[in-house]
Amino acid sequence: MARGPLFSLALLGLNVVLIAILLAWLDRGKLISPASARVAPTDLERLRARGLDLSRRKLAAQSALPGAANAAAGVISEGGN
Repeated sequence: MARGPLFSLALLGLNVVLIAILLAWLDRGKLISPASARVAPTDLERLRARGLDLSRRKLAAQSALPGAANAAAGVISEGGN
């Protein structure tokens, strides 16, 4: 194969494939696979409900307080839980 644009593209493709294989091997499902795959369905629903509850509390606190105190109140109420 002559060294030209086609040769460069072939080497680039080979490098991309090798890096993808290396990263998949190093990761082995720790980062790439979703955390929901490692959690039981009942625990996942409980965590989702907890997150939704915290979001609703934060929105309620922000709407109850006027002005710039909203952001600080949201942080304080979440930090205490």
